[in-house]
Amino acid sequence: MKYRQQKNKLQQESRQYKLQQDASSCLTLEQFNVLNNIISLWQRYVMWRRALFLSKLEESPNTSAVEERLNQVPVDFYNTLRVFFGERLAEQFLTSFQSYTIIQTKLMNALINGNQEAVNGFARDLYAKADDLAALLSNLPYWKQDEWKALLYQDISASLTEYRAAITGEYELEISIFERILLNASEIAEYMSQGIFYAGQNPILLRN
Repeated sequence: MKYRQQKNKLQQESRQYKLQQDASSCLTLEQFNVLNNIISLWQRYVMWRRALFLSKLEESPNTSAVEERLNQVPVDFYNTLRVFFGERLAEQFLTSFQSYTIIQTKLMNALINGNQEAVNGFARDLYAKADDLAALLSNLPYWKQDEWKALLYQDISASLTEYRAAITGEYELEISIFERILLNASEIAEYMSQGIFYAGQNPILLRN
């Protein structure tokens, strides 16, 4: 476990260094500071999502407050993306990502209530919304629809496994899966960031 944690840390540091190298050639300091938010945004998203599920599972009194924080993350994405791509794409992403988050919440409720039919339906809806997000982002150069789908599908699959582990009391497994989810969130953030770096090198793409 210690070796794996060290390996993950080195991988994350390597990604950060690569992003810094790419950024220095095409972005202002102000843009780079905004760009750094993307990494924390994806990590905050999966962290608040997990916190919401555990709050619901334990019937915690802080559930509403946690859900409010989760719902704020898509808005924070909007505020970041509009700096680079303008209002239109940022608003489209906001709408799709808010729907993605709502479906996630409904899926949590269905799992906790043991309603497998509803779970299956919300899972299908979630993958379909991931397809919508991938199609939207692939309208811009660099980002590929299949790559976005693969990253988002991996997040959905892992979160479902994580939820089930928490429900059955397999806590070490749940934590291990969440570590993988965090790593995947960093990979998603890296891919999103690379697309913005590409746009920074091709100013005609910005705020289109």
